[in-house]
Amino acid sequence: MNSYFDSQTYFSYLLEHCTEEFSADGKGRLAGGRQLLFFLDQLDIRPEHATLEVGCGTGRVLTVLAERYGVEPHGVDPCRPAVDYLHRQHPDWAPRIAHVPDGVLTSLPGRFFDRIVFWGVFELTDQVRTLVEISRAARPGARILVNGVRNADFRDDDTAMAEAVAAYRDKRIPIMLTRIDRLEALMAFLGFSIDRRFIFLRKEDVVEDRFEADRDTTRFAEATYILSKSETVPADLDIAATAYESPHASSLEAATGLAKPES
Repeated sequence: MNSYFDSQTYFSYLLEHCTEEFSADGKGRLAGGRQLLFFLDQLDIRPEHATLEVGCGTGRVLTVLAERYGVEPHGVDPCRPAVDYLHRQHPDWAPRIAHVPDGVLTSLPGRFFDRIVFWGVFELTDQVRTLVEISRAARPGARILVNGVRNADFRDDDTAMAEAVAAYRDKRIPIMLTRIDRLEALMAFLGFSIDRRFIFLRKEDVVEDRFEADRDTTRFAEATYILSKSETVPADLDIAATAYESPHASSLEAATGLAKPES
C-alpha cells in the first residue's frame, strides 16, 4: 500500500475536500450530494442492514448512511489520522470504524455485510484483492456500490482525462486505470452479478452529473456499478488472480503506460 494514504498529508487533503458537508447541487472537486444520494438509493438500504463503507475517510458518506438510511455504519480506511479523527468526532461509531494499514482489506471486520459502499476510492485499491475480500465479506444477496472505476480505454477526445492521468503520474498518485472486460469477468467469477452499470463518457461528466445507465460501450472515462452477491464462491486470491488477468496489474507500466508509484 502506498504510504501516502496513511499520512498526515493525505488526511489534510481529506479534511479540505471530503468533509461531512457536501454540495447539494453536485458541483465541486468531488461528486456532490445529488449523485451520491442517487447511487446510494440504488442499494435499497434499510436500517437493519449491516452496512460497510470501504475508504470512509472523514465520515462524509458514513454520516449520510446513518442519517438518511438509519443504519449503524461500519467503515474501514488506510489512513490512521482519519480513523482517529472519526473516533473523536463520533465516539459511538468507534467500535465499528477500523484502520486497515495494508490497504487491501485483509483486516475487514469478521462478519457478513448486507450493503457495501465504495465511493471514489476503488481506483486506489488493489482491485483483485479488494474484490476477493468483498466476496468473502458480502452476505449472499448483498448489494454493493462500486464507484470510481477509471477506464484504461478512455476516449481519444477526452483531453481532461488524459491531462488527469499525466498529473497522477507526475504526482506519483497511485490511481489505477482498469481494464473493464477483465474487471467484469472477475466480478462474475467471484459470484457477483452486475445489476446496473452507469458510465460517464468523459471526465468532466463526473462533476456535471452526466451519466448513462446500461449503455453497451467500452470507451468511457469512468463507471459506477451496482452489484449483487448472487452466489457464494470460494474467495481464493491465487485462483482469482490466475483465472482472469488482474485489472490491477503488478506493473502499472504494463497495464497503463504509467510508472509504478513508490511505496
